[in-house]
This record gives sequence, C-alpha cells and structure tokens, in this order.
Amino acid sequence: MRNVIFTLVVFFVLLTQFVLRAQDFSGDENQEQIAFTNWFEEKTNRTKSRIFSGDSYPQQAASRFGHQFFESRQWRNGTVCLGDQWYYDLPLLFDLQNELVVTRQTGIGIGNGIIIENQLISYFKIEDTPFIPLQYDGKKHFFEVILDGENIDLLVRHQKFQRLKSDGYHFEESVKYFLLSESELIPLTNKKSLQQVTPEAKSIANEIKTREANFNLRKRDLLIEFVRRFDERLR
Repeated sequence: MRNVIFTLVVFFVLLTQFVLRAQDFSGDENQEQIAFTNWFEEKTNRTKSRIFSGDSYPQQAASRFGHQFFESRQWRNGTVCLGDQWYYDLPLLFDLQNELVVTRQTGIGIGNGIIIENQLISYFKIEDTPFIPLQYDGKKHFFEVILDGENIDLLVRHQKFQRLKSDGYHFEESVKYFLLSESELIPLTNKKSLQQVTPEAKSIANEIKTREANFNLRKRDLLIEFVRRFDERLR
C-alpha cells in the first residue's frame, strides 16, 4: 500500500513539473510570436506610410478633348521603387502635364490620389511599360524605356499640354525620342540626328531611310529597329 501511495505522489509531482514546464515553453513561443508580429506591423506600417505620405493629388479640370495622363485616365496596376524599397500591385496614374506619379489608398476617383514624391522614385512601371528617372536640361524627368539594349537604350519622354481652340481646351501630347549610352542622353529629333550619332549608325539610318520615305509615320517602329541593329554592331 505504501508503495502505491509513494508511486502516486511521485507521479503527481512529475506531472505538475511537466505542466509548468510546458507552460513556460508556450509562454516563450507566444512572446516570440508577439515580438515578430509587432516588428512586422511596424515595418509594414513604416513602408506603407512612405509610399502614401505625399500630398493629395488635386482634382483636375475635366476636358471633353483628352486628358493629362499616360494612355488612360483610369487607375492601372503598377510597380514603384523608392530607393531600394519595391511596392507591387499599386494603382497608378502618370500625369504627363505636371510629371507626377500618383497612387491611392482607398476611395474611388482621381480626387483621392496621393502624389508619390518624384525625388524618391528610382523606377516605376504602369502595366508593362517601364519608366526611369534621368537628368535632362538640368531637371529630373521620367523616360519610358522602349528598348533596353546591352550597350544602348531607346527612351521616350512624354509630355502633355493644354491648348485652347475654338471649341475648348484640347490636350496635346509631345513625344521625344532619346538614345541612352553610358549615361549620355542623345536626342533623336529627325533622320539627320540618327546619322550624326556615330559613323556606324549612319549606314543603318541610310538603310532604313531607303525603305521608309515617310519617317514620321512609323517613327517608333523604325527607331526600335535602328537602335536594335545599332546595339548589335556595338557588341
């Protein structure tokens, strides 16, 4: 009988120690989870506040003839890089009249937009169209990357202006092409500018010129072909 009582006492003592020890482990695990959750929320809120910390985007005057945005006035899916921090699946608009990249947190409509600070942006993409910032004429501007070659790139700078006509204000777009070679921006204004890039480029420009008399009608396609072949000869 004494042996039975002794065995039961030992069993309950060991069981109590096991339960207390298990509670200690559980408490440590909970503390680690709480610490990780707090850290994650702090980092998430900090990074979110960085992308959404800009000024409110003002509601622009409506026009029956066009708009000030790149391709569409509708919010489109995009990506933004601020320094080394990437943000994906953001609703984006690119205001070409004021050269502003706009996103939003909640709500519907342009009036709820938030301006992303230009100086922080190192890259952004709207759908499948990438843009990079470069210095030109003493200011920072955004250029669409049409062709990303190994030695030379083809870029476009888009701008929009409002022009008053007899039936109201019209938005008109200016499209200017550039070569980017070793951080140097070379404007491509006409066929002569192509021939003046380098001696190697002149022969390619002449080939394209003989096949396409009206350069301006297919400027984008011809420039892509020109830069692609030019880039291949530089390899």
